[in-house]
Amino acid sequence: MIDGVKMRNMFVTMSDVAIDLDCIDFQHLSEQINTLPDHIKIWLENSNPTGLNPRKCYAVYDPKGQLVRVVYVYDSNDKFWACASLFDQIPADYVYRLPTNLSQEVQVDLMITWAMAAYSFRTYKTTEVESQPRLSLDLNQQTLYQQAAEPLIESIYLTRNLINMPCEELTPSQLARHSQHLADEMGARCEIVSDIETIRTDFPLVHAVGRASKNQPQVIKITWGDPSHYKLGLVGKGVCYDTGGLNLKPGQSMLGMKKDMGGAALVLGIAYLIMKQKLPIYLQVVIPAVENSLGSESYRPGDVFYSRKGLSVHIGNTDAEGRLILADALSLIQDDGPLDLLVDFATLTGAQRVALGPDIPGFFSTDSQISQQLMKSSETTVDPVWELPLYTGYKDYLKHDIADINNIGSIGLGGSILAALFLQRFVNKDQPWVHVDFNASNHKNMPARPKGGEAQSLRAWDHLLKQCSL
Repeated sequence: MIDGVKMRNMFVTMSDVAIDLDCIDFQHLSEQINTLPDHIKIWLENSNPTGLNPRKCYAVYDPKGQLVRVVYVYDSNDKFWACASLFDQIPADYVYRLPTNLSQEVQVDLMITWAMAAYSFRTYKTTEVESQPRLSLDLNQQTLYQQAAEPLIESIYLTRNLINMPCEELTPSQLARHSQHLADEMGARCEIVSDIETIRTDFPLVHAVGRASKNQPQVIKITWGDPSHYKLGLVGKGVCYDTGGLNLKPGQSMLGMKKDMGGAALVLGIAYLIMKQKLPIYLQVVIPAVENSLGSESYRPGDVFYSRKGLSVHIGNTDAEGRLILADALSLIQDDGPLDLLVDFATLTGAQRVALGPDIPGFFSTDSQISQQLMKSSETTVDPVWELPLYTGYKDYLKHDIADINNIGSIGLGGSILAALFLQRFVNKDQPWVHVDFNASNHKNMPARPKGGEAQSLRAWDHLLKQCSL
């Protein structure tokens, strides 16, 4: 799941042929330019008479046209993303010496964004990989990389890889196998429910959504850590492909539905990060994995099913399937008692993207302290999230005449709020809970964020969970 070969090739140790790389802060430009050798300063001044600009790379060549040095002007106001544009601008085919005069925080951020920018999903490409620049680290930087950068890079790569895999290669059973492999690698316990009759009886909503597909539904549970530690439950929506069911999606909307398991990918990425860093957390992960397909066994608008919790659910729309499988998963993860925090992640509603756009995950919470901490972590890491209201005044829109609850609202407004309110019915009253509704992908190429699957909010959650587990 983690492209280890590619990752090793992004960094080398103590290269003898490395070219000097200078990173200077635009906020202290005059002062830091004066630290450069005189001939470099003269070259920069002569080559750029209007001055140097932030987020720009300047290559310095000798009279023979040989690259001898690179100067990158970053803006410290960009914080984590200060060096995000470096990889795409710096000349390829060279190894560069990571500056040692940068703070450790900037060095780590540079390593992480360098790796994020170097990422490409090439599993199905038959052409040769284009040459890429590499960073040379000294021994102290190598240690810093292993301790502070590598866990995050690997988690991001894991999440991106899973989201980018086509559904033919990532069926529910294959997602279960990836989860089992991850658990085995990290010394965790993984239980997989694949027997269709067991799923029918124990997870009726998961069964209803997944029963029409030849790729049968799976329920995955990973457990790791000391039960005396901070108890964290993570639930990830694992819809490996979503046609919309009988409420069929339009063709263009269906094209990107391989990423509808982005919630499952993100919880596996966060789980890997927790286990890799050996955080003092007792971790439970539940992933309901299904394909929402068309067929003679498809569930129908107007059907009523009993959930694992016992609530009856009326199906108002078969394309609101994610909340159904999450409902059974939320019930399962609470079976062993209360958690210090329960979080579910899902590519759940288009309404969330209408409200916040594709780059900002929205979240709903029953715990104001956690909400405040998450917003602060988001600001600190520059990994955006935004709280949306869990407005109880809309609960009546989920009522139904013949069932306890409808899976869609009776009005076509406030869709992300109504989805969160639906899920809340399956969360125990005093259980601290956060629901994250997000896009799981970059809609275009951005610095260090190539188009495709993305581990949105992973760094913010890493920062928060380190605080919670203290």
